[in-house]
Amino acid sequence: MIQISNLTKKYGETAVFSNLNYTFENTCIYGLVGRNGAGKTTLLNILSNYDKNYTGVISIDGEKMNKVDYLDMPVAYAMDQPSFLMS
Repeated sequence: MIQISNLTKKYGETAVFSNLNYTFENTCIYGLVGRNGAGKTTLLNILSNYDKNYTGVISIDGEKMNKVDYLDMPVAYAMDQPSFLMS
């Protein structure tokens, strides 16, 4: 289960999320739908630990994700365009 508590993410003065609270259950399949700029990719970046510049708490199966090393993250996603290159 993924629990999001009081998630706030801003780009400058523009808030993408403001005190977002949501629980994703393990037994369900979810899709993110929204217009451009709605925060879909931002949410995925936060959940996969690519973006750590937010306030609030994200827990996966009871473990707080801001305390987990990047390589131990239980969540990942494939981006359309990689943000880094491996050599």
